[in-house]
Amino acid sequence: MEDDWDTFCRRYEIEAACRDHLERSWWPQGPICPRCGTVGRAGRLNGRPGTYTCLACLRQFGVTTGTPLQRSHLPLAVWFRAMYLVAVHPNVSVRHLSQRLSLPYATAWALHQRIALLRADGRFPFEGILPSASVADEGRAAVNMRMVPVPELSCGKGTTGNHIIEGDNLLALAWLRERYRGQVPCILTDPPYGTGNPDLPYSDRFSRAEWLCWLKERLLIARDLLSADGVLMVCIDDDRRAALDLLLEEVMPGRRIGALVWRCRSGANDARLRHYSADHEHVLVYGNPSFRFGGVPRDQSYIDDGDARGPWTSCQLSKAHTRHQRPNAYYPIRDPSTGYWYPCNPRSVWRFASEHRVDAAARKRLRKPTMETFIREGRILFPQGDRHICFDSLEALVAGIERGQVPTDKRGVPLLSRDLPDLASWVGKPIGYGRPRFKRYLSDLATETRPLSSWIAPQWSKEELEGSASTIVRSGSTAEGSCTVQRILGDKAFDYPKPVSLFQALITQATRPDSVIVDPFGGSGTTAHAVLAANAADHGHRQFILISEAGPDPARNLCREVTAERVRRVIERGDGALKPLDGDPAAGFSYALAIQMPDGDGH
Repeated sequence: MEDDWDTFCRRYEIEAACRDHLERSWWPQGPICPRCGTVGRAGRLNGRPGTYTCLACLRQFGVTTGTPLQRSHLPLAVWFRAMYLVAVHPNVSVRHLSQRLSLPYATAWALHQRIALLRADGRFPFEGILPSASVADEGRAAVNMRMVPVPELSCGKGTTGNHIIEGDNLLALAWLRERYRGQVPCILTDPPYGTGNPDLPYSDRFSRAEWLCWLKERLLIARDLLSADGVLMVCIDDDRRAALDLLLEEVMPGRRIGALVWRCRSGANDARLRHYSADHEHVLVYGNPSFRFGGVPRDQSYIDDGDARGPWTSCQLSKAHTRHQRPNAYYPIRDPSTGYWYPCNPRSVWRFASEHRVDAAARKRLRKPTMETFIREGRILFPQGDRHICFDSLEALVAGIERGQVPTDKRGVPLLSRDLPDLASWVGKPIGYGRPRFKRYLSDLATETRPLSSWIAPQWSKEELEGSASTIVRSGSTAEGSCTVQRILGDKAFDYPKPVSLFQALITQATRPDSVIVDPFGGSGTTAHAVLAANAADHGHRQFILISEAGPDPARNLCREVTAERVRRVIERGDGALKPLDGDPAAGFSYALAIQMPDGDGH
């Protein structure tokens, strides 16, 4: 790095007028807010002397605690050297910035956030002058990373393929990309939500714009880890779901699969005094082209009665379209064995086209056989011993409709009404009361499972599963996650952890028994816990890689005291539902420190 600003200007041929403009435009005039990195007037918190934040943060967050605002002006040379360092090494960590510029960590953090905002707003003074950030730049930053094993913090033999990495997750992700590019089937994570809450055990002091900028850098690198059938699943609350969805669409364009909705609490919580309880959160799912969920087993029982085509089951013959939406699928069908006619439901027409409603050219374009073909093959199951009614005049038919004598759907709505254009065609025909069904063979199924529903059902509500139990998975609430952490670690060591049941269900659905699961925001270690539980349930050999930072509190190391300690206790002692796994040679993890090396040093 150039230590002299004049030398730097000469090297990049910056004209004097440009330099004067940069000095006037970019030298901050005022104290730096330690929450957002902006420069401006200070506001006092709680009337405490020496405790300040910028007025914007004071108004936005209504914080009740604060840190001393950095009131001294940084020398101009320090600002530009920091900008130069960030431009050359976009992934530089706050700690490295602090060391290179000999600044307090809080000041370096505020400086780092300020520069990130300038880049996000397109106002970075060196854009177009310095080489742009590229994969090579990020790779060079990763090369300057050193993973230092810490055997005393590891668990088991340390050769299981499970890893917990302590350090800056941006740089650790870049390091992982060099070794796992295109090899990770699943990234499952619960990032900080950027709420501005200073009391959380990890850095969450971002405004919305800062949070998106900060998260985008990490998601861009995480994206490159995914295999061709890989999937990225990100947990988010309802307030930030829309913003994160747009960001993910930018990071992984055209690869949005959808959003899973899970009920995060079992009781109401009117936190905003609006008589409204936000009881749901989301899991946003973005996958590469070859990804697909495992689905859930079909709950249908198949009949094996010696049919030459194999076992079969009875399915509905109608679909959710009206006669106005699909006029060619609205027609009557006749049982050739009894001669009874069955009207089509105007609100739910037949699933298959009729050869009498389409011409020869259109018939060739049909993807499935016609209704008449299925009737000839015996695949339309007409009601056995069905009762029928016949009207010998239109007046008698209309009177029968008014008296409720015509067949109805399962909701009791008549299938024939006075406004139907073909009502007169039913005069003189025996009308059956039952509903035909379709004979579907097991060999016709593309898969043995049904698609996964976007609704994750709460474990405590049995009745909500009625009618859809075969298409949904279950999950506990956030309270389950908190109780699990407290039961394992003995205290409330982490706020709002996700329940193991949620992550285990997602991992089971999205991975194979031998997959690698990466979590860039290890937090309380729920992802590793869920991987161990999934392996125990299906005898799999999945592996986890967690990245977690030490946290902002110098007296407490989040990665060591919460993330790794929880996983270690789960392996050695179990968690109540999961038996101890210390005898399992595949259960264990290696612990390593991600250390940024000075430029020019090896790794």
